[in-house]
Amino acid sequence: DILGLQYIPPELREGNDEIAMAKENAIPSLINMNDLKGDLHVHSSWSDGAASIEEIAQWAKGKGYKYVGICDHFRTQMSKRKGIRLEDVRHYIEHIKHLNERDYDFKILAGLEVEIQRDGELGITDDMLALFDFVVGAVHSGFENGVEAVTNRLIRGCNHPLIDIIAHPCSRIIGRRDIFVNIERLFKAATITHTVLEINSYIARVDLPDTYIRQAKSYGIRFAINTDAHIIDELSMLEYGVLTARRGWLETRNVINTSEYEELCHTWKRNRRMELF
Repeated sequence: DILGLQYIPPELREGNDEIAMAKENAIPSLINMNDLKGDLHVHSSWSDGAASIEEIAQWAKGKGYKYVGICDHFRTQMSKRKGIRLEDVRHYIEHIKHLNERDYDFKILAGLEVEIQRDGELGITDDMLALFDFVVGAVHSGFENGVEAVTNRLIRGCNHPLIDIIAHPCSRIIGRRDIFVNIERLFKAATITHTVLEINSYIARVDLPDTYIRQAKSYGIRFAINTDAHIIDELSMLEYGVLTARRGWLETRNVINTSEYEELCHTWKRNRRMELF
C-alpha cells in the first residue's frame, strides 16, 4: 500500500517482471487448491496402481472433489508395464459405468494412458480409444534416441484427434533424467491442436516446471493439474502441482479441472471435433 503497488503473491516474488506487472495492476488472481474439482490422472489396481477404483473414488469424494479421472495404462504386446489388456477394455468401462450409477453426485471418468510408441503409433485402434471418456498420451521410453525423437512422438500425440492430454510433457525425473523435449515445438503443436498439457504433481517429477508453465500460458495453452498417483497417499501430492501452477502465474481459467463436470466434458477433443477438425 505504501508503494502504491498491487499485492504480489509470494510465489511470484522472483525479481523478474512482477513489480512492473504490479504497477500496471496486472498481477493475476492465482489458482488455489480449493479451485480444483478433481484429479484426472490416477492409476488403479486395473494397471500398476495399488488401490481399487472404488477406494480412489471414496477418497476423492471425501476431499470434496466432484470427479476423478481413472487413467490406467494400456498394455500393448511390446509393453512391459502392467495395464489394461485389449480384451478387458469394455469390462473396465462397464465397471466404471456401474459405479457411477450408484452415486449421481460424484463422477468417475474412464480414462486411459497410452504410450506414444517410437513409431508414433499407440497400439490401440481409434474405435477402442473412442470408448473412453478421455485419453492421456505419454512417453516413458526411447530417450536414448534423443530430444527431437521424443518431441516428434509427443507432437504425434498432440495431433491425434482422441488424445486430450499430454502427461508429464518434459519427461523429467528429478535427479535422474533432465528435461527431454523441444519445448517450443511442443507448445506450438499443443496450441494448434488444442491439446491440454499436464502439470504432473508427483514429487519426483513436478512437470511442467513453473517457468515453462508461464511460457505455455502465453500461447493460450490449457493445463490439467494431476497427481499421476499409484497409491492413495500420492493423491495428496496435488498440492505440489497447484503451488507450481501458482509460480507459473496460472489462473483458474487456465486449468481444465477447475471446471464443473459438464464443462469439463466439452474440453475433450471427441466432443469438439466439429469445432477443431
